[in-house]
Amino acid sequence: MKIILAIDGSRFGDEALDLCKELFGPHQTAEIKVLSVVQRLEPLGMAVAAGAAPYYAQVQNFSEDQTKEFVSSAAKTLRDAFAGRDFEITEGVLSGSIPREIVKAAEEWEADLVVVGSHGGGYWERTLLGSVSDSVVHLAPCSVLVVRMPIEEKK
Repeated sequence: MKIILAIDGSRFGDEALDLCKELFGPHQTAEIKVLSVVQRLEPLGMAVAAGAAPYYAQVQNFSEDQTKEFVSSAAKTLRDAFAGRDFEITEGVLSGSIPREIVKAAEEWEADLVVVGSHGGGYWERTLLGSVSDSVVHLAPCSVLVVRMPIEEKK
């Protein structure tokens, strides 16, 4: 089974990681790709004219470094959890539109399942900000497991 674990460094991504360990632990073989996407920052025209482009680059580099750290940490957690089993665990950090890149990775890697955490936003939050998990559910070429936080932990 080929599984993509899409995380974002949040407690919601941690919940997806924990569930992944519980669900797939009994299996003797699997390929898991721990994946995250860094949203590209696009400076506004006025910001470029004002000389802010170097600051955008610094923020982008910082975001990429942080993302690599939490992806590496999650992969290590899975390697430790599945030690002694035939699990191949790889890592990936992509850049671009978060749902598009997750779906593209699932298509190219021919994943059987994508596991993603949900921030559990309401209607207006999803409408105004979009929902990564909702987009992945509707666009992925494979099954998608959306992991929600327990209600008492959302508060």
